[in-house]
Amino acid sequence: MKSINKTKNDSISEQASVTKEEMIEFASKYKNIEAFKDFDDETTYWFIMLFILLMYIDYNTQKLWESFAEEVKTKNRFFPESELLKKISDIAEKATCTISKGDILYRARDYTEQDFFKNDMVIALSEIMKDEFSNLEFDATDIFNESAMNIASIYLCGDEEKRRRITEKIDNLLNNKKDFYGFDKSNSDAPPNAYAKEGRANPKGISYLYTAKDIKTAILEMRPQMQKMYNIATIEIIRDAKIFDFTYSPEKIKEDEYSIVADLHRISEEFSKPNFGDQIEYAPTQFLCEYIKRLGFDGIKFKSAVSATGTNVLLFDVDAKTRVYDITGSKVYTVNTLDIDISQVMPMENEDKEQSQMLFICYPKCSTCQKAKKWLDEHNIKYTERHIVEVNPTYDELKEWYGKSGLTLKKFFNTSGLLYKEMQLKDKLPTMSEEEQIQLLATNGMLVKRPLVVNGDTVLVGFKEAEWAEKLN
Repeated sequence: MKSINKTKNDSISEQASVTKEEMIEFASKYKNIEAFKDFDDETTYWFIMLFILLMYIDYNTQKLWESFAEEVKTKNRFFPESELLKKISDIAEKATCTISKGDILYRARDYTEQDFFKNDMVIALSEIMKDEFSNLEFDATDIFNESAMNIASIYLCGDEEKRRRITEKIDNLLNNKKDFYGFDKSNSDAPPNAYAKEGRANPKGISYLYTAKDIKTAILEMRPQMQKMYNIATIEIIRDAKIFDFTYSPEKIKEDEYSIVADLHRISEEFSKPNFGDQIEYAPTQFLCEYIKRLGFDGIKFKSAVSATGTNVLLFDVDAKTRVYDITGSKVYTVNTLDIDISQVMPMENEDKEQSQMLFICYPKCSTCQKAKKWLDEHNIKYTERHIVEVNPTYDELKEWYGKSGLTLKKFFNTSGLLYKEMQLKDKLPTMSEEEQIQLLATNGMLVKRPLVVNGDTVLVGFKEAEWAEKLN
């Protein structure tokens, strides 16, 4: 941090001349923030300066993007004059990464029920059942019909020879390994240009291959539905691919690259931003991809819009004669569960107030917890309730609460609980270290005394009305 004023990109700090007194005065404003409590004044100063600088860079890049997007969408679709394009050209060398020969990517495509029952393996299974149960008039859909299979089981009852024969045929079928279990190579690939629809990176009629670094992200990009099936094609890179990388991780940042990283991050957000059907909103990213392709790149890499940890890779050339990839296999997956993360938008809430809300950890069936909860409600004290068993306190939480409480560690144990007695902890705890006791508490919430209140630096264990009135009101 101390040498940040020497960086090439920091035009503000290059010209800054700061006295020691000014640093101390500036840093004193931030000393109440937990993140800076162990920093000296000079480090705090330069850390905040870096943060401000990055915010300026992000703001300026956002304005450049907005201007570029407006021009492409409404004024000059094919030959925009934008400072943003110059910035892309300037940072292209730093943004270059290589996806190496042999690396694997994944492409997802809808796999309908009709596709499933046309599948060679499904048809083969159907033929086995037709041959063995000719009187039942089986068809392909009956293979996954529970009632039909129950009837077949009744017919098999006592006929061990037929059961053995059917089992052998099915085993032979399943052991017949092949590369493509879903769509074939052609149908697992990017669509032909004539069928290419408008996309985030490609205009209608120009086909690009949209892939992901992992199977789950590839499926999430399809906006999946429960029990729906998806064909997952395995994409193998057959020669090193030159990729414009919009992703980054903090450990990659070098001292002279702060502004480059900020630019990449800001533009990457445009590729990761969901689009809810307005095709004109694709125009800026489509043009940018075309521009990057003309700079000699084989594709781009950017963060997924639907997966917090996922990464997408887009490959420009889908011509079988010149492209950098091959389709080497396919499998079919179904979606078993869907999970979403939600947050309230309206009515708006004070973020600081929400963050500082008290944590009330309890076991709902416990009469003392019920009494404590009633007391909190009567005194209009807001809190976030947490079930002590369903969300067991972690080792780190317990260690922190113990440190803040000023209590002995034994006070955190539910000494009247059945589990405490069954484990004979009255005799065992004195022989255990504090570390071992905290680890033990973290294994089962029923060992922890409740209710437990955490309110900033205040930690209360058990319900004592006078103590709660003094420390919580």
